[in-house]
Amino acid sequence: MQNDNGAVTSEPFLRQSAESNAIYSYLIQASREVDAQTPIEEELKKAESDDISGWKRVIDVFKWTAKVCYILCPPVPNLIIRKAAFHPPKHCHYYFLIGDEDGKRQKFLDAKSAQGSSNLSLCLPHLLLPKFKNSDVADQLLRIEVRTTTKVHLVTSANGDNLVALYARCEKSYQRKKVAPYVLLFAQPNSSDVDIADFLQCDLMTFDYSGFGLSTGTPTEKNVYDNMEAVYKYLIEELRAHPDEIVLLGFSMGTAVAINLASSHKVAGMVLIAPFTSLLRIFRRNPDSDRTCCLDQFVSIDKVSNVSCRTLICHGMNDVIVSINHSAVLQSRLPNATRPFYLDKATHQGIYCERKMWDRVQQFLFYELDGNKKWNEPAKTRRTFTHYQR
Repeated sequence: MQNDNGAVTSEPFLRQSAESNAIYSYLIQASREVDAQTPIEEELKKAESDDISGWKRVIDVFKWTAKVCYILCPPVPNLIIRKAAFHPPKHCHYYFLIGDEDGKRQKFLDAKSAQGSSNLSLCLPHLLLPKFKNSDVADQLLRIEVRTTTKVHLVTSANGDNLVALYARCEKSYQRKKVAPYVLLFAQPNSSDVDIADFLQCDLMTFDYSGFGLSTGTPTEKNVYDNMEAVYKYLIEELRAHPDEIVLLGFSMGTAVAINLASSHKVAGMVLIAPFTSLLRIFRRNPDSDRTCCLDQFVSIDKVSNVSCRTLICHGMNDVIVSINHSAVLQSRLPNATRPFYLDKATHQGIYCERKMWDRVQQFLFYELDGNKKWNEPAKTRRTFTHYQR
């Protein structure tokens, strides 16, 4: 539907799908604020255009040339590696925050400005575009913005950066009114999916690295390590999770972040999806090199021997970005590794969407970490439901 200014709005979609007047009012309030951000809508439409004209191809060539120049200039090794490793999306491109301040609903464009606000929630402009079906909009907004199964947390990293984190309580926990046996601490490249919590029957804690999303600061190797440790400590100190309840889940670059934490902190287990031994070993196509260059970063190969928790490695056999040999090397050095899962025909990005891979992760959590058994036992945790309440 179009408003008086001719802009597309989501109001009729939400009216059809809302489950109560209170929820409807909340969704409409959030969607009106988002609909007012016409530059975001126009930018998203432009970004998803399927135009393959000759001019677009020329523009793409210039863009790639500019990216190469950006990465290589100035020719300082550490800066080059940092630029090649981190690709934060445009600020506020995927979401922004809405919270209560001075009795009014306010929009926040970074985690620092949202400090001290209550009732924080995410607003996702992508879900308010016309291409999404009514049910898609309502279900996702209800899950992320309204239901008590998720909540936004603001975490302060050791270097002072303010991070946006999201705690998602799995549906089974919500239905049974019982705390889930495990919390997945997810270190991912730049996105997350709350549906993982439901499928794996674990709560999920995910966050944006420094410089990503609305988190402040600059993404560097040290900063993302500090980010992971800060969220880990927040789980224990603020949400009262025990280290034996925390399972690390890392994907791609996030595997290096997870390994770094597991090498020095106690956790219940760890799942590594498409891991690598180090950045320079990827570029050199030499994953099992015994010598580590002083300029190398994310050197997981030198840390895995200190990881004591049970660990599952998953990797696609058609991964042309990170060779499966990287996983084989890490597997051989992990003291407590379970049988790895190598998926035929899966690529680096594609393995994340493979149902067979998630089935193996579920099996690991249910039976090797006894998650299924713990669901049927009395809860032995200090975690409560108080941090879900609005």
